[in-house]
Amino acid sequence: MSILDTDVKDLNEEKRDNLYTALEAGRFLDKFHGDRLAALRWAILEEKRRTVRALVSDVLVVKGKNGEKIIVPHLALAIPREYASLAYSDQSLEYVESLGGALA
Repeated sequence: MSILDTDVKDLNEEKRDNLYTALEAGRFLDKFHGDRLAALRWAILEEKRRTVRALVSDVLVVKGKNGEKIIVPHLALAIPREYASLAYSDQSLEYVESLGGALA
């Protein structure tokens, strides 16, 4: 993922060619009149879009108290309960009982 945040000018020619091939950037050459660098940048943008679409199922936009827009993304991936945060009281029964039921 970090490679998608790298400016392609900062990559050496071999890494740039590998990324160009991996992202199939050649399919965008016509769009940019044969400019390989522009085609690669566009391929990176498309890969970022694809990643976001895979991770986010929808986005809720609501107004905040001061009228500002608040964007709340809903992740497409469910987090299994056994990996959920302690803030949601998803501890095992043994843990809750050891605290005298304070989290129940």
